[in-house]
Amino acid sequence: DGAAIERRRRGLAELRTHIDTFLSDLETAQARAREDALVQQGIPTELARDIAMLPLADRALNVLRLSERLPIAPAAAARVYSRIGEGAGIHWAHRRLRDADAGGSWDRMVLADLRFDLLDLQRQLTESVLASKPQDPLAAADAFRKRHEVLLEQIRALEEQIGPGDGPSALVVLTSRLRGLATPQ
Repeated sequence: DGAAIERRRRGLAELRTHIDTFLSDLETAQARAREDALVQQGIPTELARDIAMLPLADRALNVLRLSERLPIAPAAAARVYSRIGEGAGIHWAHRRLRDADAGGSWDRMVLADLRFDLLDLQRQLTESVLASKPQDPLAAADAFRKRHEVLLEQIRALEEQIGPGDGPSALVVLTSRLRGLATPQ
């Protein structure tokens, strides 16, 4: 559908100008560093920016899905999406997925599945916050985090136990605990 493609193109353009609304500070810095390195290699700036963002394109598409399903602008949806992702530890888990030791093909498949699970979970949690059409979406995201504070503390404690050498099984356990956030409180 041509109209849907055009809406997504406009939405992606809006998100591109507000990149820091849906990435953590660390992820924004990493994307900018990738972009700078590509520009130094002679790649045009706009193309370098797009290439640098490719590892995070799935999050942008998640935000666009939210803004298509709910009456919220992409940049506003991105801010809530990011607030939920950072506050719940989902962004932390994404970063660990990239660094996890995938010893074999089964481990790589587990890591890929976990990435999709985390993306689905973050979209689901954000949609649950935005579904009531709150006047202040960020305050609604903060209220969500407050309602789940006990579980979030348990998740943070689990994150502290996961070391750099831990494989996919540790992230499976973490993702399982994160899924508990989707249970109504």
